[in-house]
Amino acid sequence: MVLLSVFMQTSGQVQRHAIQCLVEISSRHLTSAHALVVSYNSAQFQDNQSTVFGKECRNRRNAFYLEIDFVDKLLCDLQESEKWLSLVYFNNMNEMPQNRHGSYMIISMHHHRQTVVQDISAQVKRLRSGWNWNPRAKFVISVTNAQVNSTEELVADLFAELWRWRVVNAIVLSPAPGPYNATQLEVYTWFPYHPPGRCGNVRDAVVLDRWIVDERGNGNFLYNASLFPEKVPNDLQSCPIIASVFELQPAVMSKRGMAQGSVSAHTVFNEGIEIRLLQELAKSSNMSIEYTQPSMDELWGVPLENGSWSGTSGQLIQGSVDVAMDFYFYRCDVIKETECLTPHLIDKVRWYVPCAAPYPGWMSLIRVFTLSLWLGFLASYFIVAVAMWQVVKISNKMFVRPTENQAYTNLTKCLINFWAVILGESAPNNPPQEPVIRAVFLIWILYCLAINTVYQTYLTTFLVDPGLEHQLGSEDEVINSGMEYGIPSTIATVITDLTGYRYRNLLYCDDHKACQNRIAFKRDFSYIYSTMSMEFIIAARYMDGNGKQLICSFEEIISSQLITMPVPKGYVMLDRFNKIILHLLQAGIIDQWFRDIKYTTFLSSTARTTLSRGEYIKLSLMHMQSAVYILLLGIILSLIVFLSEILFCRNLHPLHS
Repeated sequence: MVLLSVFMQTSGQVQRHAIQCLVEISSRHLTSAHALVVSYNSAQFQDNQSTVFGKECRNRRNAFYLEIDFVDKLLCDLQESEKWLSLVYFNNMNEMPQNRHGSYMIISMHHHRQTVVQDISAQVKRLRSGWNWNPRAKFVISVTNAQVNSTEELVADLFAELWRWRVVNAIVLSPAPGPYNATQLEVYTWFPYHPPGRCGNVRDAVVLDRWIVDERGNGNFLYNASLFPEKVPNDLQSCPIIASVFELQPAVMSKRGMAQGSVSAHTVFNEGIEIRLLQELAKSSNMSIEYTQPSMDELWGVPLENGSWSGTSGQLIQGSVDVAMDFYFYRCDVIKETECLTPHLIDKVRWYVPCAAPYPGWMSLIRVFTLSLWLGFLASYFIVAVAMWQVVKISNKMFVRPTENQAYTNLTKCLINFWAVILGESAPNNPPQEPVIRAVFLIWILYCLAINTVYQTYLTTFLVDPGLEHQLGSEDEVINSGMEYGIPSTIATVITDLTGYRYRNLLYCDDHKACQNRIAFKRDFSYIYSTMSMEFIIAARYMDGNGKQLICSFEEIISSQLITMPVPKGYVMLDRFNKIILHLLQAGIIDQWFRDIKYTTFLSSTARTTLSRGEYIKLSLMHMQSAVYILLLGIILSLIVFLSEILFCRNLHPLHS
């Protein structure tokens, strides 16, 4: 009984001192602008998930500080300090937060080293399952009941466990024997990048300060040191940034060479907008860059049935890489294990369609006038021919003397003579001397002269440049044209609006180059794709000799997307990288990179192109193909008429034996 009483009294003193210390830490070092989360694993406490405030708190001040009362009393003291606008404990971590948590107190009442580490690990896993988990918050770990041989080893194990979840800004509160057998509390922390050149692999725990208690039971810190010093130095001594990349121009570009002393080819990423950006980020803190590539079938990644992701998104969730690249659309609102750097570009997703093709050469003869004008001209031809025939017929009846010129006495002859005028040929016979007849003939000559002048002027232009057919200019035209259209599956996971009935015929096209070649050369496909990527691809591969695009788009935008570089949640360099990106954006450097890369690529592709170019076009037989087609049609019709006349005359004059 005596031993139990002494043990309870000693334990109660430690718990009382620990509560005083935790409240002091919270008031001096933890911000009140965001929620303070108090986490504790205990069956008794989980059965009663409520704390005691007000009168109940005051009644418990003189009670024994048993394990089951420790958290209740801590919460009472925190509540009475009136500092915290939001005090969270055992809340639902699966709901979308309004704000991230600002600080954490994680309490373990276990005694043995292994169980303490397991308990803290379980609590951290539970906390990080919520959207409001914040690894960069300030963490206070209390293990005041631990009874171990080496406190430093226990604390080092805890820091190693926290580093798995990228928690750096943490302290551990642990009891330690003081002078004259007095109990004191020590505050431990660690510095993951100290000594220089060590990159998060250090397990050494450092005592920052000690909580000592005077004879009256009042506690205070011995050194009054800052408990949350800066952990990340400005110079990281070539610590690596592991980037998940694949070649996607103009974000990530490579040159292929042969590894020295090896016959196997390797890829060196040396150019691109995001390669330059990553190099600037690494240079700012003297970091090295290491590249890894996802499976080429997955690229950015898609959600899996088990709730995880494939591709670079899956690598981020697993923590095997530090940053993902290649025009990554902002997904940090749907992947809670990641955070996004400040977006450095805004991309647009739009339709890409074949550029309008030139009209066929044979259409040059008929495209000079519209259909209505051709029909009007043909009607005029018949009307004037009939009028001429009737005028001649009436004139012959009015005058008694016979007409020697019989060229316009019937409709057939009038049609033939007027056709000759249309073609610019002379009529076979002069018209009769009557003024009315000659007036009708003169009117037709003047009309045909005007029509021929306009026709020949525009015909030459159309033979040289036949013009372009109708260009697809809207989403409705693409869908209603009957042409196949597709989208990469990775973009479809971001733009969910393209899954409705309207887009029921949408195809998934992940072979980007094959789809683009089909648009440019086969001209039977349309494609939904990123504007920034496609602008560069068109400049690199799909320009003709005159600098005209083979792939076109229209102004209608399907979606605007922020382009960012995501990192695992809690990445220690996020704030520093954000500042650098903001400075580059304000200076316009990133936009200038894109213009430079696109321009130099266009010059290179122009030098390699084998397509014809030039301001002047040499007329050839190809430009006269329409005239050849008309000539062949005339010969065929003439042959048909000739054979018909032979057969007709044979039937009229049969041979007599």
